Amino acid sequence: MGSIDGHEGSLVFRREGTQGADSVDARLVVVEGLGAGALETVTGDAVVSIQGQSPNRYGITLMYDT
Repeated sequence: MGSIDGHEGSLVFRREGTQGADSVDARLVVVEGLGAGALETVTGDAVVSIQGQSPNRYGITLMYDT
């Protein structure tokens, strides 16, 4: 469970891309029909590009429609 713009629910993502020993280049796609709560109609995707290690969390920006 989580929230986007104050709307609580959950989403399921499908990952497309590659992962190596030191990097990740991927696209996360919202799987339509598997959302729950106020997020059940959300569609969209996110691009993820991570190089190296970080002691902190990595940010992901989701582009979406409701």
